Amino acid sequence: EDKIDPEAGIVINKKLGEQIKKGDIIAYVHTNKKEKVDEAIKDIQDSFTTSSIFKKNSKTIIEVVK
Repeated sequence: EDKIDPEAGIVINKKLGEQIKKGDIIAYVHTNKKEKVDEAIKDIQDSFTTSSIFKKNSKTIIEVVK
């Protein structure tokens, strides 16, 4: 079982649909484990998609499950 590190986290610095340019910081990684930094950066990079074409924001919440 993984333990939760209360001092670790990711802060997303941009909103969905917000214009970005090369060099912008889109997220901050907080960790005390230097060996995890590269993995976290790759995970963040893999989580974002960029495009030169502006798209109107789609719904962020697709469905509420009760």
